[in-house]
Amino acid sequence: MDRFHLEIQKTPVWIYLPAVYGLIPLIHFLLLKTTLSNESTTAAAVSLMFLFPLMFPCEDALIHQAGAFASMILFVLRALEVGTFDRECNRSWTMIDYAEFLASSDNTPLRSLRDVHSLKLELLRKELNLAPETKPKWKPHIAMPKDRGLLFYLQFWTRLGVTFLCYAFALAYFEKYEYEPRYGFLSPFDVKGVKDHLMVAVLVYGVLELSNSCTTIVVSILLQTPYVTIFNHPYLATSLREFWSHRWNYMIKETLHHLSFKPTLTLLYKLNPPRKSSASSSNTSSSSASVFMRKSPSHHLAIASMAAFLMSALLHEYLIFFFIPQQPLGENTIYFLIQGILCFLQFRLQQNHGGAFSGWWLKGRVPGIVNWAFTLLLLCITCPLFIGPYARSGLLMDKFVLPVPRVLVEVIKEWI
Repeated sequence: MDRFHLEIQKTPVWIYLPAVYGLIPLIHFLLLKTTLSNESTTAAAVSLMFLFPLMFPCEDALIHQAGAFASMILFVLRALEVGTFDRECNRSWTMIDYAEFLASSDNTPLRSLRDVHSLKLELLRKELNLAPETKPKWKPHIAMPKDRGLLFYLQFWTRLGVTFLCYAFALAYFEKYEYEPRYGFLSPFDVKGVKDHLMVAVLVYGVLELSNSCTTIVVSILLQTPYVTIFNHPYLATSLREFWSHRWNYMIKETLHHLSFKPTLTLLYKLNPPRKSSASSSNTSSSSASVFMRKSPSHHLAIASMAAFLMSALLHEYLIFFFIPQQPLGENTIYFLIQGILCFLQFRLQQNHGGAFSGWWLKGRVPGIVNWAFTLLLLCITCPLFIGPYARSGLLMDKFVLPVPRVLVEVIKEWI
């Protein structure tokens, strides 16, 4: 039997990196240019992206893990997301459009389609004599190449500089004070537990913000594409719904929208079509207006939202299984399901009582700072379920640590 045993040879770094970050995406892009269906191109791309790191591991363990994360998770999600778009649309993409989508989950053709769709809806509303559609509270800041002047880069590097200092502070904190694990829910009166989990949250935010921003800005400059922010000051959220829908990780939010929320809503629409409103029947009989006026009922939106939270839970469980298999599974699933339920309860309160959440329980006399504090309290109480596995494993303190000058860490340790 020994002669049939094949030992997997380690791939040199100089071959592994171009293959993962260059060759595999290029093959997917070339598949999009063929006449194959969305299903065929997606299946071929996902198979390649998932199997390559398993069949050709890199000789450097850290580079292998980073490449496997990019190929088996990020690129796979992007390939699945591309498969949800119209085939003629993704076939028309240029290489620059494709690269921009990999980096930001958006590109110029998709933005153009959204603009056309919004214009059609606006014209239809005018035809039906309806009030203009309410604009969303927040859209990601998109900096076009012509808008990226001195002021933009000053703000960009200032934001990253502050984030970097906070990240360095959290690293120094855990070098000086040992992390004490908490399981389940966290008491807001547990001072040590609150401080520990706040510092872990800073590490999570710092890694995502710094790595994504630096990567995205380089891609934007090289390809002369728009720069899209990943976060919108999530620490200022005044509700959980605002936190997840408008402030946290825009790129993954868009992916979840395309892969879970929108398909679920479409399925529910087919299984249980919403009733046509009286406005459409009294003003027009056209089929397009009829469909336009059928708004998804709240229980459809709630189910679709829970589907998005469930997909997010499964994605995070996969990350734990992949990077820290010694940690038990299930905590992240409980966390995201709880977040989904809390968001639904808040939505129902807003729907039944109008206005902000505070408008119901204190008749609108509660300032925004109370809503902000209440949201942070909810996030604090449930946070061990989310960041507990990463903190207990030391993943963000030992393995995936961004380079920080040693002298800065020592100065912060002396100060705290």
